[in-house]
Amino acid sequence: MSDVPPPPASAPRITGGDAVASEKGEVGTKAKDLVFVGGRTDDGGFRVLRSRENRLEVGEMRAPREGQPLMGELVKLEPSEEHEQLFECETLVESPVRTKAGPPQVASEAYRSGWERIFGGDGEDPSALN
Repeated sequence: MSDVPPPPASAPRITGGDAVASEKGEVGTKAKDLVFVGGRTDDGGFRVLRSRENRLEVGEMRAPREGQPLMGELVKLEPSEEHEQLFECETLVESPVRTKAGPPQVASEAYRSGWERIFGGDGEDPSALN
């Protein structure tokens, strides 16, 4: 065992959740989605530590801007009573998920037919001049 002392009682903690009953009547723990807000980033955002689904995530948070794409999830934060920098988090819009694996397709049929018109297709003599 290590000789590391436990954190002081006043230290901020990311804790579990509320006890809830399942459909079978079993009592379990409903995990909270919590965000601890740290310091500012160079562009005015915030560094955050997020606890959800039994895992910790490190990230950055910025205010959404009209006309700009979302680079992750859109969340709503409610202050927690446990600490002034701790917030309960609700996901409003999930992060966009790619539907296909691999790189995006950039060569459409219109692109290919244009290529053939400009650079020639099969059947032409490659030694012929333009």
